[in-house]
Amino acid sequence: MKQKKLLLVLLLGISSAIGFSQNIAQLKEEAYQAQSNQNYKIAIQKYKQALDINPNDSQVHLALGKLYYKLENYPKAVYFLNRVYVK
Repeated sequence: MKQKKLLLVLLLGISSAIGFSQNIAQLKEEAYQAQSNQNYKIAIQKYKQALDINPNDSQVHLALGKLYYKLENYPKAVYFLNRVYVK
């Protein structure tokens, strides 16, 4: 009985991890598309949602740093670009 419960918990954990990675990939894709369409506000929003799931994603920090630089918000650009190197 304990083995069945352990297996169930393990399977639920794996499926959750797969779901999170798919969500992050989808959010990154949506952010990239918004950025490509020069809809920077939506792109920033989507990248920040991805950071809510994985706060250590250096690709997202880099993308946000570049977006804020493009928008001439240099303090935020520096913050996110520094996060790439801190990780």
